[in-house]
Parts: sequence; structure tokens; C-alpha cells
Amino acid sequence: MSGQPCVCKAGGKMGRSLQKNKKVCFFGFFWVVWCLIILSCPAGGTTTEKEREFISPPVVTLAADSGGYTYTWTDSDPPADNYDIYWRKARHPSGKWSILTYGEEPVTKAQNGGALTVTLQNGEYLSVFVAANKKKYTTIDSAVATEGIPASPPQISGNDDDDEDDKVEKTESFFAGAVLTVTPEAGGLHCSWTHSDPVAHRYDLYFIEGNYTSVDKVKMGGARVRNAVSPYILKDLDSGTPYTVVITATRSGYIDIHSVRANIIPLDVPPASESVKQGIQP
Repeated sequence: MSGQPCVCKAGGKMGRSLQKNKKVCFFGFFWVVWCLIILSCPAGGTTTEKEREFISPPVVTLAADSGGYTYTWTDSDPPADNYDIYWRKARHPSGKWSILTYGEEPVTKAQNGGALTVTLQNGEYLSVFVAANKKKYTTIDSAVATEGIPASPPQISGNDDDDEDDKVEKTESFFAGAVLTVTPEAGGLHCSWTHSDPVAHRYDLYFIEGNYTSVDKVKMGGARVRNAVSPYILKDLDSGTPYTVVITATRSGYIDIHSVRANIIPLDVPPASESVKQGIQP
């Protein structure tokens, strides 16, 4: 026998086999853990809980009070956790888009029956809407409520008994409504329209800030020029702000018919010209 130690081939094979089995066990354990993690996750990966929808929005009203205007609302369904008041004072009734874009700082977590310290002059309007907030619900807004003081009475035309048209049962239909044309002017809009068929006893012009696709929203939230005469110029509008305009034809015994909406932006008002000489205008 030589002096070299004896190496057992069987023992070497067993050691390599144990190392191999350890590797297999490690990767097997890792795979089981990974599968358990995957199975515990929701389908499609990590997701947030879907927000619910309110059944109905709150309804806000405005009332003149000493030193301002009081706002009150009926609760949304379901009742919200809290309500925010968004408002704007402008020269015309404002739509929701205009209030959010140009309005004042909102009243967050407002109290029902609170007040806005706002003084309106002739030709100014206060427009308000309330937003209902509730945990795990998508915020819902009320319709816009408006109070204001008209700058001047509208032009009057037509029959003296125009008011009687609204009291007669309406069963007939117009063959065609008025065709409205609106062109921008400096700080205003030039509105003209053709007669309806048959000719209406009265034309009412409705307008509101913002781009609206619903005639009902324009009529409910906007300002009305009753007994308007074509052409009619809407003055003192905000330049760069979009407006929606609609003309309604009314005739005794006929169902009112509305024109196609017109969405348009007034032109900028040019700066006042400077005098050539002291106190003398060119």
C-alpha cells in the first residue's frame, strides 16, 4: 500500500448528490412562495377600490340677506360627509366651468345656511354651486344657482298680450325654428336671427358663460332677454371667455322651438386711444 490516504469514491458521489438536492429544495421552496404571493394578489395586479356613485346631487339655493347672500342646500343621496361652496361674481350668470376657472376661493366644508359677503351692483350676478364629498364616493356637483341685478330692461317688441302665449295650451308644432347667427364684437356678441315658420309672437334670447351642449342647461342657468329684437347686441361680456347663446320662438298654441346653439368668444376690447394734444381727442 502506498502512503496516500484512501479516497472513497462512494462518499464523494453522496456528497455531490446532497449538494444537488439542497439546490433543488431551495428553488422548489422559492417557487412555492412565489406562487402563494401570486395567488394572494387580486386579478390584474394591485388595484384600488372602485369609488361609488351618488344617487342624486344636492340642490343649492341663494337668498339675499343683509350684507350678502345666504346659501342653503338639500342633502345629496346618500348624504355627503361634507360640502364645498364654489362661487363667482361677474357681469353675467356664470356656468360651472367659469366658476371653477375664474371664481373666488371656495368655501370648504361649508355650513348649511352660511353666507357670502357679496354686494351686487346693477348688472352683476352671483353664481354658486355646491360639491358633495363622501369617502369612497365620486364627488358630485349641484346645478348652478344665480342671483343678480339686471343692468337694464331688455328691448320689447311684439304683441301687448305676449304673456297670454304662455297660458294657452300648446299643441301645434312649428315647421321651422329661427336660425341664429352670432358674431363676436369687442367685449360683446352681435346676435341676429331669421323668423320662425310660422312667425313667432315672441323671441327670447338666452346666454351663459361656458361651452354647453344642452339647451335646457343654458335656459336654466343662463340669463334671458325677453322679447328680444333682431339684431340684439350682448354687451360688457368677458373677452376670451366662451359663451353659449340660444334663441327660443314662442307663439300662442305652439310648442316652443329652440335654435341651434351658438358657442363663441367675444373679441378683446381695444385700449382707449390717447389724446393728440392736452385734453383733445382726435
